[in-house]
Amino acid sequence: MQWLDYRLRDFLLFAPDTYWRLFEQANQAVWPLPLIVPLLLACCLAARRRAGAVPYLVTGLLAAAWAWCGGYFVGRWYAPVNWLATYAVPAFYLQALLLLWFGMFRNGFGGQPVTGARRVVGWTMTAGALLFYPLAALPRGQGVIAGEFAGTAPDPTAIATLGLCLLTRRLTAAACLPIPLLVCAASFLTLRAMESWQAWLLLAAAAATLGVLATNSRVR
Repeated sequence: MQWLDYRLRDFLLFAPDTYWRLFEQANQAVWPLPLIVPLLLACCLAARRRAGAVPYLVTGLLAAAWAWCGGYFVGRWYAPVNWLATYAVPAFYLQALLLLWFGMFRNGFGGQPVTGARRVVGWTMTAGALLFYPLAALPRGQGVIAGEFAGTAPDPTAIATLGLCLLTRRLTAAACLPIPLLVCAASFLTLRAMESWQAWLLLAAAAATLGVLATNSRVR
């Protein structure tokens, strides 16, 4: 019965303020590098219908983002305050390899564009993760430099990946979904324990991805 007395926040290994400061410190150490991946991805996505090589660039950038995020933020900054994160680093490298395989041998995010709700959800998640997610630092009283940028922070990187996977019809993209979904689940639990409203963004992203894919499979 004693286990029932525990709350989710009782399992936190760090204070919420410590967690949020990690992003500011990690960004400051390499500023303005955190801006580069979101801006490059946004530019590539804007031009993806005009240049044949763009889908390969998108997957290459996304693979680099996962590798950098795992080695730099998770391994160097997050693991010292949460030892469990050490075991997550290989998953980030694996995701980078999956994206490289998907990009090099499966034409990446090219092919026929998707339509309907899948297109809307995919673009909303991708644009939100790349351009707007860093602004979540403002309500906390921090500057944009403390924001979570895709390519440096795990959460927007995972959401952007889910969104991009929804924007392709290729079945092989399904291999790139499990790890981002697990990141969303782990971050949801962490942020809920911290009583942060951002937890619901992770839950919404995962639920929207699974919901759209389930709907499409029934239609087929």
